[in-house]
Amino acid sequence: MTDDSVRSDVDEVLACAELAVGKGEHRLAERQFRRALELAPDSEAAALSIVRLLRKTGRLPDAREFFEEMHVRMNQSASVAAEKARVLAEMGRVQESILAFREAQELSNDESFCAFELSRQLKTSGHDGEAIDAAISASRANPGKSNVLAHLEGLLLEAGRFNEAAGLTYVPSCPGSPTARPFEQIDNKLPIPDESLLRKTRDRVGTSKLFSEHSLKIADYKTLMARQLRPLTRSEKRFALFTYSGVNLGDDIQSLAALQFLPRVDALVDRDGLGEVDVRKDFRLIGNGWFLKRRGVGGEFSWPPTERLRVLPVAFHVSTEAAQTILSPPSLAYLGQLGAIGCRDRFSQLILGHHGINAYFSGCLTLTLKAFKYPRRKFVVFSDLPKSVENVLAPASTALCGCPPFVVTHKLEMAEAQQDPGVRYQAAADILSAYAQAMLVVTTRLHCALPCLAIGTPVIFIHHYPSDPRFEPLNKIVVLSPVHAAFDNPEGLLADGLKNDHPNPDKIVQNLTSTCSRFVA
Repeated sequence: MTDDSVRSDVDEVLACAELAVGKGEHRLAERQFRRALELAPDSEAAALSIVRLLRKTGRLPDAREFFEEMHVRMNQSASVAAEKARVLAEMGRVQESILAFREAQELSNDESFCAFELSRQLKTSGHDGEAIDAAISASRANPGKSNVLAHLEGLLLEAGRFNEAAGLTYVPSCPGSPTARPFEQIDNKLPIPDESLLRKTRDRVGTSKLFSEHSLKIADYKTLMARQLRPLTRSEKRFALFTYSGVNLGDDIQSLAALQFLPRVDALVDRDGLGEVDVRKDFRLIGNGWFLKRRGVGGEFSWPPTERLRVLPVAFHVSTEAAQTILSPPSLAYLGQLGAIGCRDRFSQLILGHHGINAYFSGCLTLTLKAFKYPRRKFVVFSDLPKSVENVLAPASTALCGCPPFVVTHKLEMAEAQQDPGVRYQAAADILSAYAQAMLVVTTRLHCALPCLAIGTPVIFIHHYPSDPRFEPLNKIVVLSPVHAAFDNPEGLLADGLKNDHPNPDKIVQNLTSTCSRFVA
């Protein structure tokens, strides 16, 4: 058989395999990819396709073993070395992944090749200076790319290199910005969610099966109100609550934490449109959460808030994406008028303090959640775990409680994210109800770990980047585990989580409760 005919056969098999991947027929696709590799043992395309499929299906140990096998069968290339580094990074093998990314750079003869991924691993390993150098190299190769610049900006801010961070320039990915959502005035009541949409949202976050099979209780978010809604008197204060258009239910969980303290909700305010609110009355707003997102893709930040919003700055996080805006002179003048700024992490406290703002560490408001107290059931919840981690932990979890783990997610589809705010609040209440009844929760979500801590559910917080500044000092109050621990000893990891020897920090909770209670009084 000629080389051309072999190449033609390989291309045909690869095309069929890719079609099978598109249909979700992963076993068939793997057989076809391996058939292509048999026809052409030196085919880099076939080898990389197998590895990418193994990564896609969460079979990282198999992918690593495949690399060991291929090492003796074909010449190493930059692409193969980079894919191996990604597998190692996803397994939490930080030092090995760094070596593999550097090997990929040497083979490509390009220091910007995989520089962004290398920088993230260097940051995880504590090599901050080298991480910055790699991120700078990545930014030069990808000018204006937002995720690269946000990463570099965060590194520079954390290192105290504020002037360099301020000099970074973002290039909008598309021109223009959508019209801001109008301020929503509500007639003394929260929105009532449409039941069909509510059921759909429950199905999406993965709780419907859990609730039906175990007859679990579901909290109604409206019951979190301190008292029944009623008409305002002329002298009473008005209160607003954040709503969102992003895809992360963690935002809504933070709103439920604020809702506990409000006697009433008179209006909903888009967190990312605070500078565009047009009202004649004063509204009090607990200003907790992640600040700030742009108004649409490539849009501007709507900040600082309009003067009619009386904001309590507590559990405040400065995102690297919005740091330039929040640290701008108009914003600093606004923040300076608010008094002490309660920050939910040390990173936000550090950069605000550096710019002359009176900032202190308050912790996150979700640590105060109290409304989700239910009897424990014998099941484990996996919340937004990588597929590879689910695969290695599922057998240990099943052996522990006698049933498969329940898998949920905080991520909404974009169409669901644009639904009535009541639908989102209820979906957040549903998922918190599930956490409250679990014997153990394993998650990669910050606003799963902290609420679990508040309601007393044992939780393991797994993350590729435990040194992420958002998490300090989370490692002192929760089981914060690197990814590789799941692969090294899954049974031991779950056993450590069940010990639940990280109690909710009472002093932080008391201070947050006192601050919010005084604000609404």
